[in-house]
Amino acid sequence: MIPGMPHSDDHRAWKLAASGLVVLEDPPPSDVPTAAEAWRKVVNIETKPVVRVDRSLPDAMDEVDRQWLARAERESLFAEDGSFLVSVAGPGALDGWVSVRWPGSARMASALFHDEGSPEFVAMSADGRVLCAVTTEEYDFWIVVHVFR
Repeated sequence: MIPGMPHSDDHRAWKLAASGLVVLEDPPPSDVPTAAEAWRKVVNIETKPVVRVDRSLPDAMDEVDRQWLARAERESLFAEDGSFLVSVAGPGALDGWVSVRWPGSARMASALFHDEGSPEFVAMSADGRVLCAVTTEEYDFWIVVHVFR
C-alpha cells in the first residue's frame, strides 16, 4: 500500500517503483487541485500539447522521458528536495495524489502507463501551481503543461 493514497492497489505501487520514483511517506497537501481536476485539464478536447513525440520513433519512450523532464524543470515542477505529486492512469487515478521524489534517473514513460506502450500520467508541483503530464494520442505521445492560477 502506498502511504497517503486512498484505495491504492498493488499494480500502481508496482508501476511507481518500476519507474524509479521514490514514494514519500508524506501525505499529499490538501490545498492543491485534485487529481480529477488535473486529469480534466489533460484530457480536455481543447488541450494542446507543448511537445509531440512520434510513437513510431525507435527511442520514443526515451524521448518522452527527456522531453517531460525538460518541461518539468522549465516549469519548476520539482520542489527544492525534488518532490512532486503524481497520478497514474487506470483504476484509482482520480482518488488522489501520491507524493514522490525525483531521484534523477527515473524512467516514467516506460513504467507509468495505462495500456502497455501508452504512457499516461499527470505530475503536479507540490504547491499545486503547475502540472506536466504525458498522454497518448493516436500517432503521438503528448507532453501537456498547465499552470493553475
